[in-house]
Amino acid sequence: MLWDEVKRKLASLRRAEHIRKRRKRKEKERDNFFKNPFKHAKQLLEDKKSVKLEVTKEKLKQHIRGQYSHSARNNPLGPPGHVPCPAPPTSQFNITLPKFCEVREVVKKPRKGVRNDNTIFVTGHFGRNMLQLPLQPISLGYKQGKTRLVQELRESTDQLVRCADAQVRTGRKWKAQVEVDQAISRLQHLEVVGRVQAG
Repeated sequence: MLWDEVKRKLASLRRAEHIRKRRKRKEKERDNFFKNPFKHAKQLLEDKKSVKLEVTKEKLKQHIRGQYSHSARNNPLGPPGHVPCPAPPTSQFNITLPKFCEVREVVKKPRKGVRNDNTIFVTGHFGRNMLQLPLQPISLGYKQGKTRLVQELRESTDQLVRCADAQVRTGRKWKAQVEVDQAISRLQHLEVVGRVQAG
């Protein structure tokens, strides 16, 4: 009677272990399929290839050493001959300190708010020591980047990315997803109603 109870418990444990291993194997196969479906399908459909190597380990090492090594591997490399030598400088580089008039001209331009061709934003002084920073263009660029990221995630060619519902983090007062939804709704309303004359 006791032996039958032990056999029944052992069979139950073996059955549970078999089910656990089979579930784990299925989860692993599912993960491999989602990671690379083409490679996984190829492995399932291809015939298993197994060949017995009929060569000794010493001959195999010697063959690999002859294929992937060179007799002159310990020789130091010399200077490359195909690289052209640069021409000597024609004028001496000026390493003197800047003059006072040059510093004054550089400081005068941002105080006047003059925009140069190489600058991105206009900065100007107000009062004596008040500098206006280009906060509006910076915030506009930040919002454009966030809304572009929202559109890329929603309209991605990958179905997993589209269905992931990724949240783009922004500030508390401005949400990129809300702005994109409002813009899409306005465009849909304009498409249905049309342009309304104002004034």
